[in-house]
Amino acid sequence: MGDYPTRQAWASLELTDQIFAGALQEAALQDEVYCQILKQLTHNTRRCAGSVLTARLCPLREGGSHTPRQALRAATAAGTRPACGLPGAVTFGRPWPLTTRRASSSSAGRGGGLGGGAGAGRPAPQSSGLFCRRHSEERGWQLLWLCTGLFPPGKALLPHVHKFLDARRARPLAPDCSRRVQRALRTGPRKQPPHQVEVEAAEQNISRICHKVFLPNNTTQMLEVSAHTRVRDVCADVAARLQLASWEGCSLFIKIADKVISQKEGDFFFDSLRQVADWVKRSKPQKEGGPRGRAGQAGVRAGAGREAQAGSGSSWRAAGRVAAQAGRLCSLRPPGAPLTLPYQVYFMRKLWLGVAPGKDVRADTVLHYHQELPKYLRGFHKCPREDAVQLASLIYKAQFGGDQAQLASIPKVLGELVPENLTRLMSPEEWRKVPPGLGWWAGSECTRPAPTPGLSPPAWPHRPSPQSILLACEQHRDKTPEEAKVAFLRGISRWPTFGSAFFEVKVVSPARALCLHAVPPPSRQPELPDRSWPKLGPAGGRCGAQSALRL
Repeated sequence: MGDYPTRQAWASLELTDQIFAGALQEAALQDEVYCQILKQLTHNTRRCAGSVLTARLCPLREGGSHTPRQALRAATAAGTRPACGLPGAVTFGRPWPLTTRRASSSSAGRGGGLGGGAGAGRPAPQSSGLFCRRHSEERGWQLLWLCTGLFPPGKALLPHVHKFLDARRARPLAPDCSRRVQRALRTGPRKQPPHQVEVEAAEQNISRICHKVFLPNNTTQMLEVSAHTRVRDVCADVAARLQLASWEGCSLFIKIADKVISQKEGDFFFDSLRQVADWVKRSKPQKEGGPRGRAGQAGVRAGAGREAQAGSGSSWRAAGRVAAQAGRLCSLRPPGAPLTLPYQVYFMRKLWLGVAPGKDVRADTVLHYHQELPKYLRGFHKCPREDAVQLASLIYKAQFGGDQAQLASIPKVLGELVPENLTRLMSPEEWRKVPPGLGWWAGSECTRPAPTPGLSPPAWPHRPSPQSILLACEQHRDKTPEEAKVAFLRGISRWPTFGSAFFEVKVVSPARALCLHAVPPPSRQPELPDRSWPKLGPAGGRCGAQSALRL
């Protein structure tokens, strides 16, 4: 005897996708969504608790042998499901304090997601009707709050929505719903269903959402974002917080899974997050990606669109039937399937053309230095060994400041000061005692290369080469960590690969073939480092290369 698959509860994000995805694709369904939510709220407000509702809820709590259709009718009569047939429109969110207080068992807190378990957190029989009415009304307001953040009502329905909200100003989410409707009229509709962050905020009746933005210097900024906040608004807020001269050339990046993707400035912030997350989940195999049931969700959107073209009179009923059918097809979800992938939002420099170190010191110390340092330490730039000594002293000053106790441990932290392709040339002790006479500053016969036009000259003066990193640190003892960061950027800004984006290229090629792939920047051809020329391998063997692209 084989085991039957257990029916899993739908998660909140899956149900909101079912409710709003079709309306976002077809504008004819948007007013229908508003009408059904307002109708459900009005119906639940006037409903009174009675013994009939309690009797109909008892089979659901006991988990009896009722068919799904009978359970559906009972839920509809109790006000926990709209009559239109849309799955989970009001069974929204996790168990609430009211449920936990009235439940006597320890399983009241289990359920999670939209709808929870069959018997998790059920109220006592004598108060089930009142609980279901309040529960359904609360979920209806949460759905209305999400709906006002996605698209505004039509011109014919707009006055009725305003009257409905004005008459219910005492409700916690009613004032914010009015503001969201007005802003949706100004900014236009969204393109993606609600993001997981929005759904969780609605579940907790939180109208203000604060999102964390990471910076290259390992600090964060907490910013308030709304449903209609665009990416450019977040960039402007971060730049104002950091007191940058301008955020031109900067952008938001999403780090999700093993990818870092830039966001478009004109997109809505939550739409961009949702689009990237969906794309990553679709590109991953099923065992690693998101939940199953994508075919059913696509069927809802396609079916709702076809019915919307037939006419607005029966479009909502047809969409409800399609959604109910898709819910029956996709309600079996494997246990433990991840619904969302963890992500981080970064604010970084994207375009480097015209960047002059020292022009915006705040941007140099917060963004530019911490973005260029990892590329330098990985050996992507063509750095002479003698220049690495001066740069190492500046990195030490920026990292440790005036702490002289760390000077004795330079051999241990040499990988944090010198590029990895140069650390193999000498031992750590030899790096501490670099012989004099190396480099363009060793004598008068060695002249320094002319700096790039438009860029500031390097920070260190024209003087004989120091004998070790320790002596180089002594030269910069009067500099602050911020000044050391700017001096480091000025030192590497004379290289043609400054600000370039490096990427590894692995090519399968025959013998005696050169595996070098380089994309020239818009202004000039960069000089690739020596390690970008790969070793020639046998026929069909792998060989690696590096390319640099400066934007």
